[in-house]
Amino acid sequence: MGNGPVGTERVGIELVGTEHDGTELVGRRSERGLLQRALDDARSGAGGSTTVLRGDPGVGKTALLDWVAARAGRDGFTVLRAGGNEAGTGIAFGALYQVLRPLLEHVRALPRRQRAALESALGLCDPAFSDGLMVGASVLALLAEETRRRPALVLVDDLHWVDSSSAAVLVFLRQRIADLPLALVGTSRPISTSSAAGTSPPTGTSRPAGSVLEGRPVHLVDVGALSDHDSRALLRRRHPELAAATARRVLDEAAGNPLALRSCERTWAHSKSAC
Repeated sequence: MGNGPVGTERVGIELVGTEHDGTELVGRRSERGLLQRALDDARSGAGGSTTVLRGDPGVGKTALLDWVAARAGRDGFTVLRAGGNEAGTGIAFGALYQVLRPLLEHVRALPRRQRAALESALGLCDPAFSDGLMVGASVLALLAEETRRRPALVLVDDLHWVDSSSAAVLVFLRQRIADLPLALVGTSRPISTSSAAGTSPPTGTSRPAGSVLEGRPVHLVDVGALSDHDSRALLRRRHPELAAATARRVLDEAAGNPLALRSCERTWAHSKSAC
């Protein structure tokens, strides 16, 4: 099986868009369309899929996860969510525990060996059973049972900070969910130079973003900066009182990054001048 990504797509930023489901986004029409398609496929029985939203810090990847979570919840999906973080990289199966926590009451329904493997991995019993392949099979069985009741959406933010044990299970899943009504969506930073060279990150740092979920079969979506049009729309929504010259300086400083835009807004609010 090849390890190169499939379906890598540079998604352009389009018109301002607002969804009336409690989560508002400016722009991101193409990204929202791709995520909605993944939900539609899962709900209709067309099959499972894996999508990775890849982009710089602050560009809005988590906001897209919030959007698709709200849509899925409205449409009757089971929504399971986890987030990687630097402090948790050394906690075995930490991210997996976050994902599965709402389903732990159903673990007892698994066959004995699968139940033992999963409970051991998640720290629910003595760690006497550590078959990694069996853990992956147990997670797959638990998710498959849940999708018999309703379609499921699994969200994993900051894949580059996910512990290696959980990452291995996610890779196992991505290769085997095609026949399930399940959408798996993750976020990561762009592939680094060291990742392209095949080197490993130093201890205590995030793994190269390309090393988790970004093989076959995955749809990669590069999330870029907001266009100037959408940046202006976002700034107007938040600060309609800004003078045109000040707004222009804020936009130039933020360079289309929503997080940077908010930082500039805070600076402006305190100093009454552009950042």
